[in-house]
Amino acid sequence: MGQKKLYDYSVKSSSSELIETEIFINHEHHVFEGHFPGVPILPGVCQLEMIKQILCEEKGQKLTLSSAKSIKFLSMLNPKETKSIVATIKIKETELGINVNAELFDSQTKYLKLSAEYCERP
Repeated sequence: MGQKKLYDYSVKSSSSELIETEIFINHEHHVFEGHFPGVPILPGVCQLEMIKQILCEEKGQKLTLSSAKSIKFLSMLNPKETKSIVATIKIKETELGINVNAELFDSQTKYLKLSAEYCERP
């Protein structure tokens, strides 16, 4: 993984109803220089963007977050201590878009729980 990319991921399994990935975080990424020096924390907005990007790539669609019923940041993720996490993205397609229930976690800690709706970008 290069200095410039925040993360890479590999798909563990993917179907029309569930995407499971392992995300490898680049602890040397420049975002951690300001968030926070000496004690880096993966910003919540980056966690949300990871979910969206994985969803877009795996669905082959350009999507945007249209509404969020619940966003819970449960623990801080220090990328020097946690090199990889798992993302599970449960999908339910509707007439209005894609309902998603997603989690980011590792073997010991849950970092994010998300219940949201995404729609296709024009």
